[in-house]
Amino acid sequence: MMETLNSVERVNKIPEIIQGGMGVGVSDWCLAGEVAGDGGLGIVSGTAADVVMARRLQDGDVDGAMRYALEHFPDQKIANKIINDYYLPDGRRLNQPYKNVPMTTFKPYDLGLVEDLNMAAAFAEVWLAKNLASTSGRQPGMVGINLLTKLQLPTFSALYGAMLADVDCVVMGAGIPKDIPQAIENIANRQPAKTKFYVTGSGVENEIVFDPAKYPEIENNNEKPAFLAIVASNALAERLSRSHIDSIKADGLVIEGPTAGGHNAPARDKGFDERDQPIYGDRDKVIIEKIIKLGLPFWLAGGYGTPEGLMDAKKQGANGIQAGSVFALCEESGIDPLLREQLIRQILDGDMNILTSSKASPTGFPFKVVEGLSQDRKRRLCDLGGLREPYVCEAAGGLERIDYRCPAEPESRYVSKNGNIERTLGSLCLCNGLLSTIGLGQIYNDEKEKPKPIVTLGDQTPEVVRRLVGRYGLRFSAVNVMDFLRGKE
Repeated sequence: MMETLNSVERVNKIPEIIQGGMGVGVSDWCLAGEVAGDGGLGIVSGTAADVVMARRLQDGDVDGAMRYALEHFPDQKIANKIINDYYLPDGRRLNQPYKNVPMTTFKPYDLGLVEDLNMAAAFAEVWLAKNLASTSGRQPGMVGINLLTKLQLPTFSALYGAMLADVDCVVMGAGIPKDIPQAIENIANRQPAKTKFYVTGSGVENEIVFDPAKYPEIENNNEKPAFLAIVASNALAERLSRSHIDSIKADGLVIEGPTAGGHNAPARDKGFDERDQPIYGDRDKVIIEKIIKLGLPFWLAGGYGTPEGLMDAKKQGANGIQAGSVFALCEESGIDPLLREQLIRQILDGDMNILTSSKASPTGFPFKVVEGLSQDRKRRLCDLGGLREPYVCEAAGGLERIDYRCPAEPESRYVSKNGNIERTLGSLCLCNGLLSTIGLGQIYNDEKEKPKPIVTLGDQTPEVVRRLVGRYGLRFSAVNVMDFLRGKE
């Protein structure tokens, strides 16, 4: 019988090693399940999980994992609709484009099948990760999901899907996730979850509402996962560690420094070096003594993915570490195997440069990219829209309506939506690039338009990978990484 735990009990059971949630499908159910089965907290990425599921199904779902998870989804009408819409038993034809999933919109937030697909995809990732270890003869471990605060529209449906799979932990950064603890509480009690929906130029307070009661076929298990907020400042840590009138506090914190892969916090002094990288100074450092006084469990991230880093974190009073990039190039990672081998060779040849780009991400946050891989396509095209910015524009008759824009879309289109042309300079289509990184890139008529992979790794990755290869060889597993972090010989 499954053990019933509340969020505080769950956070107290989180182990000293958290495997970070990486990119689109890099930390998928395969990686998270291996880490969880070896006693760590395995994290699946919830970002664009709906697109990942739809494209795996169109590739024939060769290992059967997506269909197996959907067989266990609590609403079989939804599961069968997804299979009918996207599953191709023989896979796509050569050079056949993927059928894209519809873009999320606010009309208001009643997205029908868009919402259903996202919910089922998050369920599948968590459910498979939690059941993977048992198929290999090990006890299932703790599994969490990583969501981006910046991506507001898909958050609640992904959260609900993950909770239906009994996710142990929700980890969120890239913004201020102050409404999420209360949303978890409400969803667990089958009550509507709400958050403000930020629309550029709007004088009206818009609101996203998700009501689990609109899924009468699904029975809630009333389990509440722990909530860990990823923070990069003492002020944000303090804000999320206390209860508010309209929300409840986080259960724990991940303190992330600017050497971590993926999105980083902006530098507070807003200075840039000769490569246009943000310059971080003393004001960007988190004072750990103040974190300890908050009384919440915390894990350190960004440059701690070594056995020495784990020891140092615990000496500072942390519960442990969150390590992402150290797992990115292991065998169970979602990165395309050929690309993964190329990246390892690049590291061993001393030919890898990691740039903290101030312009690459359409979100406006600094973003780590491996140089030489992340060129944009010849022609810009926004066909997924995951990072679009909602803004107010004038419709017919002078009325206001909500539209969407992205600095990585065609420049003329972005400017026509009152976007600043300077935002387009150096901006990359992360949606398509990150999907290419895991072998699910879109197919276009012109080969030159095919999305190039975008790889994000932490600054410390080359050094750590050289140590791992020296110990385990070119192909190392997630369990090898766990042994390395624990200092096992």
